[in-house]
Amino acid sequence: MRDQLLQGIVDLDRESRLPLSEQIYRQVCIAVRDGVLPAGRRLPSSRKLASSLGVSRNTVNTAYELLKSETVVDIRTGAAPVIANRQPLDGMTNSLSAGETVIKTLSARGNSLCVNPREKLRPVDGGILEPGVPAFDLFPRETWARSLRRVSRLMSQDDVFYRHVAGLPGLRELLARYLAEERGVKAVPEQVLVTSSTQASLALLAQCFADPGETAFIEEPGYLGARGAFANADLNVLPLPVDNEGAIPPTGNQGPTPQLIYLTPSHQYPLGFAMPLARRLAFIELARTSGAFILEDDYDSEFLFSGRPVASLQGLAAGPEVIYLGTFAKTMLPGIRVAYMVVPANLSEQLSQAIRNMGMMASAPSQAALADFMAAGHYRSHLRKIRLAYQERGLALCNALRARLGNRMDVFLPAGGIQLVARFKNNEDDQHIARLLQQRGVGVSALSATYLQRPETGLIIGFSGADAPTIRRGVDEISAVLSQ
Repeated sequence: MRDQLLQGIVDLDRESRLPLSEQIYRQVCIAVRDGVLPAGRRLPSSRKLASSLGVSRNTVNTAYELLKSETVVDIRTGAAPVIANRQPLDGMTNSLSAGETVIKTLSARGNSLCVNPREKLRPVDGGILEPGVPAFDLFPRETWARSLRRVSRLMSQDDVFYRHVAGLPGLRELLARYLAEERGVKAVPEQVLVTSSTQASLALLAQCFADPGETAFIEEPGYLGARGAFANADLNVLPLPVDNEGAIPPTGNQGPTPQLIYLTPSHQYPLGFAMPLARRLAFIELARTSGAFILEDDYDSEFLFSGRPVASLQGLAAGPEVIYLGTFAKTMLPGIRVAYMVVPANLSEQLSQAIRNMGMMASAPSQAALADFMAAGHYRSHLRKIRLAYQERGLALCNALRARLGNRMDVFLPAGGIQLVARFKNNEDDQHIARLLQQRGVGVSALSATYLQRPETGLIIGFSGADAPTIRRGVDEISAVLSQ
């Protein structure tokens, strides 16, 4: 019976989704279960069985390893496999007759997490005039590289292991001081928690401060990342209308009580308006009386082109009503993967543990390099440089659009930031127009996609990287698409 080739026992189906190695494994197990292959029976060598079945030797070796792991066969070096005297574990062969594997699918939450909330806004990232991204040509590569090299030699084991999951102490201290000076934020370093991105911060806060079915308010139009984070936490997302003073506080008993209120008060995204003091105080009062947290996303307040930004909501609040969010994705580069939030002191330790539990820690080398970069004064110098460049580029793009397309669009000169909004005067299909432009290498976004209920149409156009040739090409492409 030596070297039997298992004729009539193993019959491979080349059309099956089941891997050939698993087919061999299953069919041998069934033969053992049914007594067709008794204990002590020798099996062919992997080379001979592979030749007989017309498969690779690796396929047979994989099957034999599976059989060995389940104690179906004994395999010793230099000897042929032998059916073991020990019986397989009870229940092991119950499902072996099934001809196909079960096709795994995502859970309902998994499907929700895999939806791209920016699909209507911009299906494909990239292209000139893309909003939301900093100017790559203005990034101080050599200075940043020196910071990276310096800290790579000095970092300790504590820095790169798991001791500082909420951020390196040096960076947290610098951020607390910087935010106090520039934004009026009231915080000690322990309240500054460092994460990998604002999107990570929003996802964490949505799950930590609201249960499924509870309500979150967001601006309309507003940031799709916040909408996605709240929807993925199974929250009831409701819009706050926006006018030329930012989000409008609800009055009276308008709808359910919110758990979270997401605002961009310093520079409303995407319209660019700043919220005046009276309205800021009204939102703080709403949060105080309702028990909600305001999530203040101060994503690009560093780019105000004239005057000083109004003090942060967090600094205005008398209590812990406001959680302040910031990021280096706009002032430096998104790939650095460092953002931060300022949280109430009594919740800092719990939220630090949540950061670790959810795997949202920021890169330690990036944090160390940022601390070095800031301590040496390079960060403030970089901000001064790009603020001036962005102001010039934003004005140039605004003037070019008005001169060429003023009959089709209302274009507003931005007060700051890295993008502007051009509203269509007629009800144009901005999502179709944006897709056509993206196909031509112009990475603009559709304004209507940032609305929940009552959309306006237009384009969100970035200008951070818009030098003169880029502006000419972009305006030419927009004009060409609109003339079709």
